[in-house]
Amino acid sequence: MEIIYDKTAFKLSYNNSRSDMYHMLTKREKEILLILKDNDYSRAKQISNIIEVSEKTVRNDILSINNKLVDVASILSKTKFGYYLKIEKEDRFLEILHECESGIPSTPQQRIDYIIKLFLTENRYIKTEEIANMLYQSSSTISTDLRQVRKKLKQYQLSLETKPKYGMMLKGEEKHLRELESDLLYKNRDIIDDKVHNTLVNILHDVMNTYHFQISEYAFNNLVIHLVITIHRIEQGNQIKLSINYFEDIQKKLEYTIAKDIANRIHSELNVILPEIECAYISMHLLGKKIQSDKENIVIPQKYSVLIQKLLIELSREFQINFTKDLNLQLALSLHLIPLVYRLKYDLRMENPLLDSIKKNYPHAYIITTSLAYGLSKEFNKELSPDEIGYLTLHINLSMEKEFINIRKKNILLVCATGRGTAKLLEYQYRQKFDSWINRLKCCDAASLADQDFKEFDFIFTTVPIEIPVPVPVIETSFILDEDETNKIEKTIEKDPSMISYFPEGLFFNNLDLQTQEEVINFLTKQVSKFYKVPADFKDLVWKREKRFSTAFDNHVALPHPYVPCTKETFASTVLLKEPILWGNKMVRMIFLLSISKEHDPNIQTFYGKLSKLLVNDALLDKLLKHPTNDFLLQILNGIKL
Repeated sequence: MEIIYDKTAFKLSYNNSRSDMYHMLTKREKEILLILKDNDYSRAKQISNIIEVSEKTVRNDILSINNKLVDVASILSKTKFGYYLKIEKEDRFLEILHECESGIPSTPQQRIDYIIKLFLTENRYIKTEEIANMLYQSSSTISTDLRQVRKKLKQYQLSLETKPKYGMMLKGEEKHLRELESDLLYKNRDIIDDKVHNTLVNILHDVMNTYHFQISEYAFNNLVIHLVITIHRIEQGNQIKLSINYFEDIQKKLEYTIAKDIANRIHSELNVILPEIECAYISMHLLGKKIQSDKENIVIPQKYSVLIQKLLIELSREFQINFTKDLNLQLALSLHLIPLVYRLKYDLRMENPLLDSIKKNYPHAYIITTSLAYGLSKEFNKELSPDEIGYLTLHINLSMEKEFINIRKKNILLVCATGRGTAKLLEYQYRQKFDSWINRLKCCDAASLADQDFKEFDFIFTTVPIEIPVPVPVIETSFILDEDETNKIEKTIEKDPSMISYFPEGLFFNNLDLQTQEEVINFLTKQVSKFYKVPADFKDLVWKREKRFSTAFDNHVALPHPYVPCTKETFASTVLLKEPILWGNKMVRMIFLLSISKEHDPNIQTFYGKLSKLLVNDALLDKLLKHPTNDFLLQILNGIKL
C-alpha cells in the first residue's frame, strides 16, 4: 500500500507493495502480456485460442491493460499484423511481471485484507468471479473469504451491498469507512509518501506550538493519518457528515480555530481545500486527543469530580481496595474524563497501542477497571471500548501499586536499653539498612513498653528481654547489626503472609469434564457453599459481574467473582478443565472463582498481588497444569515475591 504524490495533491492506492496496483491485473491480462512479450505480433484470434475466450473479451482485456500500465507499457495494434507490446520502462515492466506472480495473496488472511482494500479503493460493484480471476482462486474459495470479509466489515458497521448481475459494493457511513481506512494505513505506516508525511508533520508541529496545544506522540501520529485519509476521501468526492448541533457547538471552541489554521496550511502547501465540515471533524479529534495536565490551570467540571468520587466508592466496595483516599487518582481520572467525554460524544476511537501489554501484565487491574468503565458507560449511555478501558487501567494500576508499596512498609517498634544515645544509634542503623521497608519507626525502653498502642505496629524488634505478653511478633536482635542480624531482619520484614487460608484443599478440582461456562459456575458456586457461608444469591452475583464484562483473559484463564463482596472470608476455588471451553468470547481452561471478604482483610493486597503475578506468568500456569494439585498451587503462590 502506498501514497502517491502528484503536483496538485496526492492519491491513495491500497497496495501491499509498490507494485500492488498492478496486482489488479487479472489472470487473463497477465497471460496476454506474457504472450505478447514472447511474440513480435499476435492477432486477437490467436490470443483468444490460447486463453480460450472470445476475441471481444481479448480486446476488452487489452483496453484494461493499457489503462493499468500507463507510462510503463502499452499494447498497440498494426494493420495486417495484429497486436504488439511496446515497453517504455523495461526494468519496471519486468519487475511488475515478477512481483505480480510472487505478490499474489496466498493465505486466507492475505486474501481477506486484499479484498477489503479492493472494495475500499474501487468504489464500484465487483463480482466474485472478478476477484477470483485477480487472485488465481476458485469462486468457491473467494466466497468463503467473503464471509470473513463481511464479519470484519461488520466490526466497523459496514456491509457489502449485493446487486444482481452487478456484484457487490462497500456501503456504510463515511466516518466508519474512514475508520476502516485508518486501520489499513496503521498496518502499513511505513508506506506513506515521505514528502506528504513530512509536510503534514511540519504543519501540525507548527500549529500545535503556536497554540501551545498538547497531545501525545501516538495521538499526533494518529492525527497525521487522519489528515491523510481526509484528503484522500475529499479527492474521491466524499465528505464527512455531522449533526448541525455538533457543528454549531464545535465552531465556538479553540480547537475549531486550530483546525481552520491546519486546513489553511494544507491548502497552501498541498493545494487541497478542506471544507468547514471537515475542519469541524478535525476539531472533534483534537478535543478527544488533548492532554489535560494537572500543571495547567484547567477547570474540571464539578459533575466530573463528583462522578469519579462516586465510582471510586463503588469500586472500593466491590474489591475492598480503598481507592477513595488516593487524591492523585481522583485528579488523574477527572482530567482523563474531559477528552474521554468528547470521544464518547462524537463516537471517536482512540486506539491503544499498549492494550495487549496492559491486559497481559495488569490483568487484575484491567478486571477492576471494567467495573469503572461500566459505571461510565451507564452515565454517558455509551459503551467504552477495550482501548479506552486500557487507558483507564493505567491509572488504576498505578494507584494499586502505590497502595501495595504502602501496605508492604511496616510499622516497627524498637525496644532497647535506657539511654537516648543508644536509642538514636539503633534507630539510625534500622533506617539506613531497612528504610525502603519502614513506614513508621518508634523507639522506647523496656519500662515504657506497656504504655504503647500495639495496634499501631507490625513488629517489635528488641535488644533486651521482654517480660510482658504482647500481641505483636517479637524479634530479638543484637545492638550492632552485623550481616547475619541484617539478613534475619530482612527475611522477617519481607516475609509475606501464607496463601493457605485463601485456597482450601477441598476447593481445588482437576480434570473436570464440564462443557459450558454455566456448568462451571453452577458447579463452583455449589461447592463453595459446602465450605463457606455464602448468601442465597451468590451465583446471581457472580453472573451479574460476568454480564457486565467477561472475566476471561487471553491466556485461557478466567477469574469470576461476585458483583460485590458478600462473604465473611476471602477465598478462592480452582478448576482445571479437561478441555478448554468458551467463556464469553475467549477459550478458557483454568478458572479461579474468587470471593472477597466484606470485612477488612489486611492481607488482601498480597492476595491480589500474588494471584496477579501468577496470571501473567505463562510458565507458572503451565507448571500448574502439569502438577495439578492444591499443594503445588500454594507452593507457587507462596514462592512469588512481591
